[in-house]
Amino acid sequence: MNATLTSATALALTLVAGLPATLLAAPAAAAPTTATAHTDIDDFDGDLEPDPKVFIEASATCEPDAGITYVITTHHSPDNATGIEMQWMDENGATSQNLAEHDTVPSGEGVFDVRALLHTTTGFSASDWQQVVVDCDTDLPLRGTPDFTG
Repeated sequence: MNATLTSATALALTLVAGLPATLLAAPAAAAPTTATAHTDIDDFDGDLEPDPKVFIEASATCEPDAGITYVITTHHSPDNATGIEMQWMDENGATSQNLAEHDTVPSGEGVFDVRALLHTTTGFSASDWQQVVVDCDTDLPLRGTPDFTG
């Protein structure tokens, strides 16, 4: 058994003797792995389609009802696009959606997070969430001079 171990060691040393030192060095600490989209790949041939982008512009409105007015725009929309959607979420996490490129949704008053989605047959692209505060309380102006003396 000793002879087998010795010959295996000798064989390993013989094989390693011809390799450069960089190949024999201990491996460096593993770099953290991250997911990469196809836009992170160098597109040397220029044949990859650009990633679709979707954007939303939203603002509060009080006329005729308290709600959110929005407009969705897209860039590089793929051939397999099936539709767009606006989503809004209230402070409690309840979500609703509207399937139009631009519209006003009767959300009521409150603080809402809104985003746009571009749906395709294989998935979707989403805009960043943005916050919209709908506050339609109107303070009535005082008329005359108040008399608090009773």
